[in-house]
Amino acid sequence: PDTEGTFEMTVEIDPEGDVTPWLADLAAGDALALKGPLGETCYDDEGDVLAVAGGPGIGPALAIAERAVDHGHEAALVYEDDG
Repeated sequence: PDTEGTFEMTVEIDPEGDVTPWLADLAAGDALALKGPLGETCYDDEGDVLAVAGGPGIGPALAIAERAVDHGHEAALVYEDDG
């Protein structure tokens, strides 16, 4: 999305994960540098959207669906979590 400045993100902590235990140990006010999204998926602001995602793919899929709606199109989001 075309977000500028700050934004909020929700993360589920998986005690056996590679990244989320590290995130859980951060203190309020710690700074992070984020990069991404990575990959080839994009939305050209034209047409309705069916976004299908699993696991961490929910972030980009939701952003694409929200952008479609912001541009006056219909969007459906299908998500499956293996947990």
